[in-house]
Amino acid sequence: MAIEQHKRKCNFCCKEVKSERNRIDHVLHFLISTITLGLWVNVWMLLIIINPYKCNVCSKKTVGIFHYILIILIFIYMFYSIEILIPAFSVMLTIMRIMLFFIKHSYGI
Repeated sequence: MAIEQHKRKCNFCCKEVKSERNRIDHVLHFLISTITLGLWVNVWMLLIIINPYKCNVCSKKTVGIFHYILIILIFIYMFYSIEILIPAFSVMLTIMRIMLFFIKHSYGI
């Protein structure tokens, strides 16, 4: 996987530093989501959330407001999906538990 580098403000260093993360191939995930009729969107969003930028100075994960907005949108999407897909209720809850596990361990919550 390719490495993506940007200059971002680190929440821990409190200064502009180079940050890097593994590059996500959004075109590929869009095509897979289209082929699976949107079922892959959950996996795609999960990959974005658990792949935040990492500060090159202090090696801490730096997250922006986009990650928090994406987490909220995922939960809204999942609850909406549960209402429509009642038989898939247990699957959605399992996915939500897995996402919460990764979020807690990624952000140290």
